[in-house]
Formats: sequence, structure tokens, C-alpha cells
Amino acid sequence: MTTSLRLVLPMRVALSCRRALVPTAVFLGLIAARPTVAGAQGIGGGFFADLGGGARQVATGGALPTMADDAYAVWANPAGLGTLGHLAVGSTYTWLLPGLDESGLRLATAGAVVPLGIVGQTGFGLRYFSLGSLANAVTAVGGYGRRLGSTGLAVGGAVKLLRWSVTGDDGSLSHTTVSFDLGLHQTLVDLGGAGNELRLGLVVRDPLEPSTAANGSADGKLARQIEGGVGYRSQRYGYLSSLGLGYTAPDGLRLRVGSELRVARGETPAGRAEVQLRVGGDLPFESAARKTSRINGGVGLGLGPVQVDYTYVYTTALTDLGGAHRLGLSYSRR
Repeated sequence: MTTSLRLVLPMRVALSCRRALVPTAVFLGLIAARPTVAGAQGIGGGFFADLGGGARQVATGGALPTMADDAYAVWANPAGLGTLGHLAVGSTYTWLLPGLDESGLRLATAGAVVPLGIVGQTGFGLRYFSLGSLANAVTAVGGYGRRLGSTGLAVGGAVKLLRWSVTGDDGSLSHTTVSFDLGLHQTLVDLGGAGNELRLGLVVRDPLEPSTAANGSADGKLARQIEGGVGYRSQRYGYLSSLGLGYTAPDGLRLRVGSELRVARGETPAGRAEVQLRVGGDLPFESAARKTSRINGGVGLGLGPVQVDYTYVYTTALTDLGGAHRLGLSYSRR
């Protein structure tokens, strides 16, 4: 039995929850069937759906441009790299659809921040998405951010290398595309005293909307994404709240909210220990897409320079397949 991998394009929608969802039967049919290379020529964009960065970013509403303050900053907003002055590395593994145990769906994400002193900060990321032996996609990203003087304003950019490959009854096919992201990040410190921060962020992803299809088809085009947000961090009470608004053509506007609260803190022989609780979600403005709303929740445990994060993502339209689970481990040398 053969099938065209054009079915992967609708599948992008279900994984990213940004458009009308296809029935579960389509997933099962795609996974059970073998693709043809001829049918894969015009696809590609679905492999690079916005699946978020680290577990913490996803728990607090997604890759909000104001949440670029950890090892995964390059995924959320490359300008956020300019606000970080320490080494940080992290990796996250995601069980996308636990209800499809034999699907072969796999997602792993890594990120790193490498400071360069007064020159600025660099960030790197790697994402691997797999459909078992059927297909896989790799995204490699390198970014740079720098703070402009003492204004609290940082600018940044990131270059992305996107490569996908499929294996079918009639051979194999792979294709590589280059794209980029641009960002701004403004931090206002000492609002209300005690080092509290007001954060403003803006990021534009894939502004030129390149096609990732092997034949240049519009079916494989990466949709331009524009995200803006505002966040407030209270050092005294240990919380961070963010509100964001994103636009992706042709899906329209989407509201994102997220909060992180430190619920416990203490000193141990290994260093300071913290427990954080997180909650977030997103809601599309278009009524036809309301069923793709997501509710996220998570917990974090920090012990000295090591951080462990867990996030559960509940998608209202995929209740029969179970929510996604994300588990992350990171190290930050401050």
C-alpha cells in the first residue's frame, strides 16, 4: 500500500494545533502506510511546525518572546540572548501523542547559550523530529544577541538550517532549506523596587516564508510568524507573568498567557533549591480554530546550577490521544 506524503501537511496542523485538525484515522493511515518519494516532492513545511522550545517555555504559554531567559532563548527570541551573561545548556524530550504508542512520533530539543563578554552572546539549538522509519526532520539554529548600551534594549537574530528526509517504497528523498528569525527585547529594571523587571519582546520568524518543499511548492511554505509580548517578574514574591499576541497567516491572531510561581526555596549543601509551578495556554481569535486551544501546566525543580522541568500540554481537540509530556534537564553557570 502506498500513500502520498501530502498527508503530512495536514498532520502539521494537529501537532502544532494551529489549523483545523484532521481525524485520528488520518494519523493511523499515515503511520501504517508507506510513502512514495514522488508524492513527497511538494511537502516539507509540516515537518517544521512550531512545537516550542524547552519544557519551561511551553508550560508558560509557548515560545513567548519575553521568556527568552534560559538555555532555549534562541528558540523563543534571539534578542533575549543579549540579556544573558552566563553559560547555559539544556535538552528536552517530548512524548507528542501518547495515545499513539506505535506511531514512532519522537521530538527532542536542545539549546545552549555561550557568552562572549562585551561582544554579545551566542545561542545554539538543535531539534530532531521523527515519524519512525517513515520520515524525520532536523532543525539546527545559531543565533546572536547583544544589549545596546545601558538602555536595556537588546537586538538579535538567528539563522536556521532545516532538513527533512523521507523513505518510501520507491527510494528516499531529502531537502534542505535556510531561514532566519529577528527579535527585539526590552528590559526595564527596578520597577516597584527590589529589582523587579518589566519585559517587552517582539520576534519575527521566517519573514521571507521560504518553501521547504523539494520542488518549491507553496504547500511546503513556512508561514511568517509575528509574536509580541509583555512580561513582569517580581523578585520579592518570586513570580513571572507573561501575556503575548501572535499572528500567523492565514491562521490569524492567537492569545498566549503564562505564569511561573516559586512555591518553595531553601539552602542545601549542593546549593539553593527551588520549586516552581507553571501554568499557561493559548487561544485563537478565529472561532473556527477555537477547538485547537491548549492548556499547559508544569513543575520545575532547581538544585544549584541544575534544573529539571516537566510540562503537560492538553490540546482540546486531541483528547482521545492524550496530552503531550515534556521532560527537560538544564545546567546554568551563573
